Amino acid sequence: MKIVIGQGSCGIASGAKKTEAAFREQVKAAKLKAEIDTTGCVGTCYLEPIVDVYEDDGKMTRYVHVQPEKVGEIIESHIKGGKPVEALTIQPEDSKFIDKQKRVVLRHCGLINPEIIEDYINVGGYEATKKGVTSMKPEEVIEENLITGSPLAKADTTPASIAAETAKTRKSFIDVSLLFPQKYSFPKIYPSFWAYRYYYVNLHLLMTISI
Repeated sequence: MKIVIGQGSCGIASGAKKTEAAFREQVKAAKLKAEIDTTGCVGTCYLEPIVDVYEDDGKMTRYVHVQPEKVGEIIESHIKGGKPVEALTIQPEDSKFIDKQKRVVLRHCGLINPEIIEDYINVGGYEATKKGVTSMKPEEVIEENLITGSPLAKADTTPASIAAETAKTRKSFIDVSLLFPQKYSFPKIYPSFWAYRYYYVNLHLLMTISI
């Protein structure tokens, strides 16, 4: 069994840290085999603190407004007895608010721990970045964002125009190590600040749009 406590800024402001502490204390005291984890906001801030209890078969029960004084009831009835506390679970109208949404950027929010990078990597995180810095040329990164319709990639400003042209002619940009200027002499490695900026912005856009 797994207990997941929402700890986005809204959850923490509503007392989720104290709720987590209460779960950890009572689970330990009762010597229960239940994992306790953290996740981000699921988009219903008004229901925080939110606690999701996952059975071993993957079935999830969502509890809302879980303050420390309600933890004992959940532990006794659900964690120990296997019977969810219906009075504390999310209401149908609130579930519908979430269920009718089609999430893209936030599709993993509430499902993974934002403080554990391996959780993000396990769901495909950074794959676009890996592709951009290991198998694409600078102009290909820019072109990818032009295809997506990114307004920043299409910006017709003088610096951007210079950058686009420079990115096409200076092949050294794609060296991954050059993405960390603090370790090197910036003026020597980047003959054009705008070229670096344009490539880097497009690489960032590729990362956020393609995954």
